Amino acid sequence: MDQFSPPEPPDLTLQLPRDLYYQAIHELCAGLPPPVTASPEDRARRDNAAIAVVASLLPANGDEVELATQVVAANAQAMESLRLARKYPGDPNFVLKCSAQSASMMRQARAARSLLLRVQAERRKREADGVALGKAAWVEHCAIGLMALALGRAPRNRWRSRNRWPRRSPRRNRSRTMRSPGSARPSNTH
Repeated sequence: MDQFSPPEPPDLTLQLPRDLYYQAIHELCAGLPPPVTASPEDRARRDNAAIAVVASLLPANGDEVELATQVVAANAQAMESLRLARKYPGDPNFVLKCSAQSASMMRQARAARSLLLRVQAERRKREADGVALGKAAWVEHCAIGLMALALGRAPRNRWRSRNRWPRRSPRRNRSRTMRSPGSARPSNTH
């Protein structure tokens, strides 16, 4: 009788970026103001524009994706508040409230963009330093693994399951191998 083993779960390190972008764009689109018209084409245009702006901010990791979506959401809300202020010019209180909301959201968008640029600069600095990059990658790997375990999903390491970790050769003290305990240091005369 043939025994079939259940399929291995997908490699979490490959699945996380897909899930991150999936979640980010759906949350962003849900929080955006309505499109120009209710047509599916205008909704697709609005969503595509949001995707284009997020992508143009060049997010490279989860933190940067979150900040980039905040920039787009805050900017879209600022523009919507400004549009509403212009739509109802006969109500001065409403115009003032919408204008204040628009100005506040523009400040929020600029602050999120500024923070994004600082985070990206730090990442680039870390990427230029191999040791710091290795440490950061290890911390990220550990965080992913520990959080996945906490959710009952053990991450699978594809590389380790296919290959064995290279063994480090023990460091040898050359001075011990070159001379016996009672002998003097060997000379280099030939």
